[in-house]
Amino acid sequence: MIRVKRNSIAAAKRRRPYLLLGLLLCLVAVGCGQKGFPRITQQAPPPQIKDAHAEVQPRGVEITWTMPDEVAAKTKGRFYQFVLQKAEVTWDKRNCLDCPASFQDKQVIDPLRPEPAYKRGRRFSWIDSNIQKERAYRYQIAIRDDQGRILSVSNGVAVKVLPVPGAPAKVTATTDKQGIMVRWQKPGKEKEQAGAANQAQLKYLLERSPSGKEAKWESISPVPIEGLEFLDSTVASDQNYDYRVTAVLIFEDSNIRGEPSTVNRAQAPDTLTPPPPQSVWVVPSKGHLEVHWLESEGKVQGYHVYRRQGKEITRLTAKPLDRPPFVDQAAQKNETYFYAVSAVSPGPDSREGLLSKWSEIRNVFF
Repeated sequence: MIRVKRNSIAAAKRRRPYLLLGLLLCLVAVGCGQKGFPRITQQAPPPQIKDAHAEVQPRGVEITWTMPDEVAAKTKGRFYQFVLQKAEVTWDKRNCLDCPASFQDKQVIDPLRPEPAYKRGRRFSWIDSNIQKERAYRYQIAIRDDQGRILSVSNGVAVKVLPVPGAPAKVTATTDKQGIMVRWQKPGKEKEQAGAANQAQLKYLLERSPSGKEAKWESISPVPIEGLEFLDSTVASDQNYDYRVTAVLIFEDSNIRGEPSTVNRAQAPDTLTPPPPQSVWVVPSKGHLEVHWLESEGKVQGYHVYRRQGKEITRLTAKPLDRPPFVDQAAQKNETYFYAVSAVSPGPDSREGLLSKWSEIRNVFF
């Protein structure tokens, strides 16, 4: 009797691993109904402003930024707000970027109703008029959702506030053989600058807009000008332009911009070659590459298209094209090319102007 009981116990022990294995298989079979391992859910990063910029001007500190794609799309009906935050820094620690700063909310901006901010396209600007001279400030822009939660904070920007310079005096624009010569004089007599203002460097910003149209000011100098004159050789032949000159103080890494002075209706000479197109872009199309561009201002007979590969530059057009686009059917697959366009003046001379900026593309083909 004892032997039979021992045999039964031994048989039960031998069956135990199989019972455990069967139980495990049953649990897997009747689990959550998914095959394989569960997937890890990845959430998209929150929207963030990455191009915040600050500059001192006569009305205060102007903060500018671009609306992120996620805010513009308003995915899933979510509502976003911009929260402009400000911190004051003591003057002696104005260049200490690692020093802690106490930010406070100063303005909430609704992207759909941005007042008191100004919106143009996806670009926003807001002016902080509550500032004092010889003070340093830091700004950042937070994005929060409809629950009041802060989702992200922009890049930080800092300014040092000094008295703004006056407007340049006696601005003139005269016709020159090579373009339009713009001249000006330093701002009128100002009060003696004291303290940090003595260390600032005075430079000038020069902008241009076609006359007789809605003002579309564009900078014609890549950096502020140190002198008191500038030859604008990128104008279209026989066209009229308005100019404005603005004095700007450069102090450490801050720009302090003054009020502009404007001169109207300066005429370009009729002997100039046309300016190059301001924008050139390339689009793949059915195995070829299409070169597009914005047509130049003024009188133009046509355009020449150039291609660069490595150090070799080739003109692709035997005669000027009337208008874009140009189709490059000789572009090889999986090669990188650069394209530029020039404009040709009308008349028997058919003088060719300067090349535009190069546009890069890789002709990827699968």
